[in-house]
Amino acid sequence: MEKAFVEIIIPVYNGEQHLSECLESIFKQTYNRWNAVVVNNCSSDRTGQIAEQFAKRDKRLKVLHFREFMGQADNYNRALAQTSNMADYIKIVEADNTISEDALTLMVGLAEKFPEVGIVGCCSLKGREILGAGLDFDKNILFGRDVWRLLFEKNIYILGTPTSLLFRNEAIKDVKPWFRAGLFYDDVDICIRILRKWKFGFVHQILSFIRDDNNGIFSKYREYDFIDAYLYFLSIDYGADFLDMISAKKLVKQCENAYFGKLAHAVFSMRGKEYWKFHKNAFKVRGQELNKRQMLSHVAIKFVKLFLNPMSTIERIIIKLKK
Repeated sequence: MEKAFVEIIIPVYNGEQHLSECLESIFKQTYNRWNAVVVNNCSSDRTGQIAEQFAKRDKRLKVLHFREFMGQADNYNRALAQTSNMADYIKIVEADNTISEDALTLMVGLAEKFPEVGIVGCCSLKGREILGAGLDFDKNILFGRDVWRLLFEKNIYILGTPTSLLFRNEAIKDVKPWFRAGLFYDDVDICIRILRKWKFGFVHQILSFIRDDNNGIFSKYREYDFIDAYLYFLSIDYGADFLDMISAKKLVKQCENAYFGKLAHAVFSMRGKEYWKFHKNAFKVRGQELNKRQMLSHVAIKFVKLFLNPMSTIERIIIKLKK
């Protein structure tokens, strides 16, 4: 198994607080055939010095310092561009996260047994939450359509984060652009595009540890109904790749009702500017505008429901005032 070679990329911006712990977890891998590169995204703290100190300890690690700052997606793509076509697998490890000592051993081992697998995932510990725990234990190889149906029909998300995934080099190099700048769900998007052609493998063990106490980009989205948003966009972009035409159209309509229903609720909840800025930008990135007529129709439906249940309306207003 150790004939397979893994290239690990660690994109980082001002990561001095957690970078050492991240790199230590890589150095402790029981799987030895790997190289790693820290892609320093114009950091202004001690990130560069810390990375260089680790590079002196192990020649398999190198550090690239870039003076041009890039957004997260573009920096991830810049990191992927450093990988060699000779690598069999690519592992992204985000600089504030860590992986278990046997992460590469188990993930590469699964991928080597099943050459049709383009991505290998695993359970992750995020705070006190175990991500990926909803998948039946006897399932470890899934078609892309199975991952799709888990997400849309059972609300089971097993794609984790970039740190919890191992990509077959051939699979990830087969899709471009890689991480699409501007999409708040760019990590989900790249996986779905790969899974149109490749299968998904899953290791039912906690192999990655995702930090939940920082102020990363994702933390800003939690209160913005972002899940309904990206499910709606995914259904539009890729539904026809996994479903027949009738089912794909039905799914888009279901996701549209769910998403715009949340936006209608946000109108009555008097959500602030940042909430609406997020959703307007989600459409803008796609070259579209938030359809006000479409939203107003859902607002009207919401108004009728509230009108027919005035007690519920009064209770919600009181709760809102108390906050």
